[in-house]
Amino acid sequence: MPPLSLLFPIFAAAMIPPPPPGNTVNCTATVYALDPLVCEDPALRKMDQDIGAVMEEYEPQEHPEASLIEPQEVWFRRRAMCASKSDMENCLRDAYADRMAIASVLREGNVTTAGKPMRCAGLEDVTDMRVELRDRTAIVRDTSGAVIAVASPKPASSWQPYLLLGKASAKGLAFTGGGAKIRCKP
Repeated sequence: MPPLSLLFPIFAAAMIPPPPPGNTVNCTATVYALDPLVCEDPALRKMDQDIGAVMEEYEPQEHPEASLIEPQEVWFRRRAMCASKSDMENCLRDAYADRMAIASVLREGNVTTAGKPMRCAGLEDVTDMRVELRDRTAIVRDTSGAVIAVASPKPASSWQPYLLLGKASAKGLAFTGGGAKIRCKP
């Protein structure tokens, strides 16, 4: 059996509870290393609150099994990984900008006339979509107008969007992420 002094770090790590679930920064009791940055920056703080409010209301509609919108709690923990990046502040700002773009689209609700009709391969049981390119972001809706996915281009920082927009042209578009590879064509 190894000496007790070698086992202590293992026991100590097991006694540290995981961060509590959360969807927004609590500035009176910060959890993650970069939460104080959000609390001290009025623009990031406002985005954090706006994103939290929109995502609290969001539920996948017509085809929840096909939704590729990253759950807020998962995104919140993932954006905390920016603390370990050499470009921490830029990563954090890009994480919030990316999520704000998604929240803005979700806030619009169902829009059946937006985008071009396309057939998308790689989405479970859903192929007929309407795809709109807006501000270098691809918005994919089902035929009822419900948002299925919002794919973003790779930013300059180390932030990795949940859905990464690849090729986008008049011939169609492709994006990956969330365990999916999607290709849409007119």
